[in-house]
Amino acid sequence: MENMRFSRTKTICVLLLILILLTLSSTAFSAQKKKKKTKKKKSKITAQINKAIPLYLRKNYKGAKKIFINVLKEKPNNVVARYYLAEIMFTDVRRYDDAKKQFEIVLKLKDKIKSDKFKIRNRYLFNNSQLKLGLVHLKSGQNFKAIKYLTKYLKNDKDSPARIMAYNSLAVAHSNLDDYENAIRNFQEALRLDKENLLARFNLSSINSKLIYYNTGLNLSIEGKHVEAAREFVKALDVDPFFVAAHFRLGMEHKYLRNLTDAENEFLRAIAINPDYVNNYRVYTQLADIMVNIDNLDGAKSYVAKALTIRPKHPQAFNVKGRISMKEADYPNAVSHFQSAINVRSIPEYEKNLKKAQDALLEQTKGK
Repeated sequence: MENMRFSRTKTICVLLLILILLTLSSTAFSAQKKKKKTKKKKSKITAQINKAIPLYLRKNYKGAKKIFINVLKEKPNNVVARYYLAEIMFTDVRRYDDAKKQFEIVLKLKDKIKSDKFKIRNRYLFNNSQLKLGLVHLKSGQNFKAIKYLTKYLKNDKDSPARIMAYNSLAVAHSNLDDYENAIRNFQEALRLDKENLLARFNLSSINSKLIYYNTGLNLSIEGKHVEAAREFVKALDVDPFFVAAHFRLGMEHKYLRNLTDAENEFLRAIAINPDYVNNYRVYTQLADIMVNIDNLDGAKSYVAKALTIRPKHPQAFNVKGRISMKEADYPNAVSHFQSAINVRSIPEYEKNLKKAQDALLEQTKGK
């Protein structure tokens, strides 16, 4: 009886062992099968990409695009397909926004990838995405963002011939912001890499020519020679009609000479040419001041609000707000605005306006 019980136990153990072995074998087989399937899928994607890239290089963008989109449907995080799809969009000026989004995704994928080996192997794609984002932002008039991406590209890519293009583009972005010191420095870097680079040579010559007229105009304006100063700023604009700082300074000379319509036109041109102009808060303030002078108080309020949005503590903007309040006989607010201007910067004009507002408020109080 005991032998039979032992035999039965032994049989159960053997059966359990067989079951375990079969389960392990089945799991191993499934894992191997899954591995083969994944490998086959990767091989298929690689084959598709290898087919699409030559099409892209031959400028058969339509055929290449179709394949890259199919790859991304199967594997949305495929960096190579995503990058080349962005490059295809970059070739069409109407699709710059789409290209921008795709290049941004490429850079986000870089942050998610843990493999240093993969990052090194594909660093060209990541670096070039930064370059192309810089170029797209520059062509879209977004100079600050262009500077951000082009600077990153030049920091990461130390030996590509495209560095010449990057330096030139970075210089143009700085020039658009009237930052001529950095513009000149970057054009010089482009020339250091290519002494015959025509774009850098031409732009350096243009900057130097217009700055001569511009600086002469500034000196004449300081001397109170506003007619002569205006002529120099016009000469600077003959060299570069998109020279925003010259439009602003010419507007100021017209304002000094009481040519308010001409002044307004120059200020509006400055804003239209470059919405990112670093001194736009000053342009809006001057426009507001002109509006006060011609009794267009709604226009003045609109412009001064824009100025204070850009520079919340601009004293001249507070001064203009005080002048608006004076025109509206709102003397308590006039006193407050002039005092705000003085708190930032105390000059005789603001002190004089505050005294007028305080006297007017006193008279108004007496009348009540």
